[in-house]
Amino acid sequence: MLTAQQLEDLINILRPLEVITKEISGEDYITTSKIVQIVSWLTETYNKMKNLTDIFAKTRTLIIDGLKKRFRNVEQVHLLTAATTLDSRF
Repeated sequence: MLTAQQLEDLINILRPLEVITKEISGEDYITTSKIVQIVSWLTETYNKMKNLTDIFAKTRTLIIDGLKKRFRNVEQVHLLTAATTLDSRF
């Protein structure tokens, strides 16, 4: 059974994913201009997380590694960077 601190750590680790899920679920489709911003924000958010219990520090590391694996070259995709640059929201 998880302790109160472990549950709090788990909530904190999953919260950024909840935020992004709500953001992209509220639309009929996600625009390409948001992809670079989402990946950047998630990576930055997870890199800033500190003071986690061991198991959740490992979970955070797995999430960061997954983001790197799936989106490692996202900023080098010219179509995505052009779409982000041209979108007035960013």
